[in-house]
Amino acid sequence: MRLFDLSKRKALITGGSRGPGRAMAEGFMEAGAQIAIVSSTDSTFAAAEELEDMFGAEVVAIRADLSNRDRLHRAFDGCLAELGSLDIQLVNHSIQRR
Repeated sequence: MRLFDLSKRKALITGGSRGPGRAMAEGFMEAGAQIAIVSSTDSTFAAAEELEDMFGAEVVAIRADLSNRDRLHRAFDGCLAELGSLDIQLVNHSIQRR
């Protein structure tokens, strides 16, 4: 029995290729959600493939820098085009250390 059941739910997770966003992506998939990850890093597509291998389900990967409103809208529209609808939007705010 799952602690949370997100079967038939569709989620968009920003920063989903690494760190806390990646952990959230894994948790959502473990709970049965279909997910899209958005990340500005080169590892976006590799992370999606790893998640697909781990959970045996398709992951939508969108590489985008969401610091610009137009790019944010394009990424969101791309997610909707791929998933058809969206139940959950999870924004993972990460702090980059320099």
